[in-house]
Amino acid sequence: MVRFYLLHQLRYAWATPALRATVAATVAVTAVIALGGNADSPTKLLVMLTWTQLLLAIVVGGFLTGWRVAQFPKSRAIEFHLVTPVSDWEHVGGELAAGMLRTLVVIVGGLPFVAAVLGAGWINAGEAASLVAVPLVGGWLSGLILATVAYEPPWVRRLLERAVLAGVIVYLLLVGLLGHWFVPWLIRWWAWHASRPTSVIRRLGTTLSDVNPFHLLGDISHTPGSVAPGRMVAVLGLLLTAAGLCYLRLVVRLRTHYDEEQFGLRGRQAGRGKPLGTRPLCWWTARRVSRFKGNVNLYLAWATIGLYGGWMLAGDRWPAWIAFGQLRMIQRLGGAALLAAAALQMAVVGVAFLGGLWDSDSTRRVRRLELLLVAPLEPWAFFEASAVAAWTRGRGYVLGALAMALAATLAGKISWPTCSLLVGLGATYLWLSLSVAFRNFARLRNDRVVGLWGLAWSVGWPVATIGLFQLGLGRVAAFTPLGAVYLVMLPPAEQLALTGFSTNMLLGCVTAASAGWVTFSVLLIHRALVTFDVEIHGWFAAQLETRPAGMPARKPLPAAETLMPSTVPAPRPSCH
Repeated sequence: MVRFYLLHQLRYAWATPALRATVAATVAVTAVIALGGNADSPTKLLVMLTWTQLLLAIVVGGFLTGWRVAQFPKSRAIEFHLVTPVSDWEHVGGELAAGMLRTLVVIVGGLPFVAAVLGAGWINAGEAASLVAVPLVGGWLSGLILATVAYEPPWVRRLLERAVLAGVIVYLLLVGLLGHWFVPWLIRWWAWHASRPTSVIRRLGTTLSDVNPFHLLGDISHTPGSVAPGRMVAVLGLLLTAAGLCYLRLVVRLRTHYDEEQFGLRGRQAGRGKPLGTRPLCWWTARRVSRFKGNVNLYLAWATIGLYGGWMLAGDRWPAWIAFGQLRMIQRLGGAALLAAAALQMAVVGVAFLGGLWDSDSTRRVRRLELLLVAPLEPWAFFEASAVAAWTRGRGYVLGALAMALAATLAGKISWPTCSLLVGLGATYLWLSLSVAFRNFARLRNDRVVGLWGLAWSVGWPVATIGLFQLGLGRVAAFTPLGAVYLVMLPPAEQLALTGFSTNMLLGCVTAASAGWVTFSVLLIHRALVTFDVEIHGWFAAQLETRPAGMPARKPLPAAETLMPSTVPAPRPSCH
């Protein structure tokens, strides 16, 4: 079974335009971020190349490997596979092999840049192999972790969310409120154990630091030639072991998770008796996206925003033991501007993957549309439901970005008119994202295109903005929604250095660009509403008639009498 999947992927996967576009985009991103403006600084170029490789591998691996396996049990078609003699090991292994092969094809696109660094003599052959192998295996592992979490029962996922929330609260309590006593005690305790050569704590800390892939890549980029080959092998072994454990868990949970997805759970019936109101489609989409909203990321985002906001407001009164090093690092990377833009982008991620009111796949969307298209629903009802679902998914991050802007205003970093402008810029970006997503509501033909579009919108915007700044095109970045949010929150000196504009000139350009984006969004939504009925019915008809790419057209069926000859004898000739 695994061999069949691999042969199929080797034969047909590269023929898809989507995969070729992903590889081209990866190469372009690596070139812009890693090489743009860093050719005169080998160390900085190596650092940017290393972290670009790793972050792209995590994103691509999560999408091409994890998303594929996570969607596997949601299709009723696998019911026929599960009753065949093929084992669950082969089912999961085949899906994983297909996704991992696609991830490998994409990540290898950055190999020429690693070869160029190796040819320049900045790193040795072992470190060059690590710059490719560690991000690749890390991307595979990120996809496997995503799929493993998706296969877990709902109560396990909620338990994980609460554990993360409890960890954040404990951290804020011990390091924040009680930091005056706890942090010095922790430093003394660690120093005492670190001073003992036979200390288990010291050995454990050293071992964890050595096998940490982030520390390994950091050592390679900052001090080339200092990483031993044994350490590289240990890091890869640890990553592959973790991937193997995730694979084992996926195999164990496959059939149970399939039953949960296809036949429902008791937990899903909770709250079904609540009134629907006058907007049933909005009620359904809000419930659909509220089941698992990704609260772990939201907790971590609010913890970071709360710490940095408190640090800005406290100023010199902020205790030095409360995450001072991390806060200074955030300040060097952009401070409040970076956090506000990041929170806004996290709010957009949910909108970017709008694919039929968040149906998990095209098969379920077809089944749902079979009922919705005969109901008396206007196009505006679908747009309203999309907006409600988008707000339900992203409101926590929107409020986080607003809290960051208010903290910067109260701390005197920006003025109140600038804060009002930031609110308008954030609303403009959300409105633009929703308008583009709804315009594609009935235009994206399959799940893969929906996923690639969501990946391009959620990852492409920040990457493109970073690339513009790396290339010294700050003036162009000012006309992008995300770049405008970032630039407006910077001090005037940094605004002038990045764009060459004074503060008043920058605000004027940003306001004009925002008005243009709003106008474009309104026209896009108007066009989507006008053509919605025709396009959604066309999408529905195309899904009923579509066939997999590369499959030859189906031959017309022969006449019924050739398939099953009639057993009725021919009438006898009349005697008369």
